[in-house]
Amino acid sequence: MNRYMLSALCFGTCLMLQAQEKFTLYFDFNKDVPNQKSVARFTEWIKSKEDIAIDALEGDTDKTGNNYYNIDLSERRIKAAKNLLQSSSVQLDMSATEFHPFGESRSTSRYNAKDRRVVIIFRKAEDVPPAIESTPAKKDDPEDFKKQVNSAKVGDKIRLKNLYFFNNSDAFVPESTKVIRELLEVMQNNPTIRIDIQGHICCEVKERDGVSKKRALAVYNFLVRNGIDKTRLAYHSFGSSRPVYPLPEKSEAEADANRRVEIEIIER
Repeated sequence: MNRYMLSALCFGTCLMLQAQEKFTLYFDFNKDVPNQKSVARFTEWIKSKEDIAIDALEGDTDKTGNNYYNIDLSERRIKAAKNLLQSSSVQLDMSATEFHPFGESRSTSRYNAKDRRVVIIFRKAEDVPPAIESTPAKKDDPEDFKKQVNSAKVGDKIRLKNLYFFNNSDAFVPESTKVIRELLEVMQNNPTIRIDIQGHICCEVKERDGVSKKRALAVYNFLVRNGIDKTRLAYHSFGSSRPVYPLPEKSEAEADANRRVEIEIIER
């Protein structure tokens, strides 16, 4: 990227940050539709708007329940917020809207009502700077994962790319929801496949707190909760005993390759 394009990009980004505003919808305990008070506030707020672009919808929950349920609940709250926006009479641009189901990861306490929310990040449509042409980043195609599974033989191992967890934890980061749902879809569409879910760590010869087992179990539990028969699943942890790159790793890329969850096809 040349100096002119970089300067234009920085200038555009500054304009975007300055122009962004927020509106928050609140939800009652364990509900996925905004409460009446919040809807009334929304109705008054939206009347004052004309053409707006929605940059992001961020969903949150309190800490009640487990992380996996709360990710799902925050996704449903985002969907409700999207429906509410689209049912309004204001002219909306949602062509570039990002959806971030944060679950309980930003929660401050177990029963904090202010954590049960969707934050709408928006700006006036005319404040959106013109796009700067660039080569788009290559995104992982879920069809590639499906093709890998469909062509895999018994004994083949497939890494779950972009499946990440919070530090030293078995809780998925919100961005990993898409990956784990792709695996669920593959299991639903291939009812004869049996898999072994295998957890690995990086960086340390001796594992602490059994985190690789906890992460493999987290994937196992997600699939079971969503209807996959336990007889089709197994899980194991290998710690750092099967690294892709020898320890100590020479770069973050090598550490990332070692820190992984894989599935092994054990029956087709």
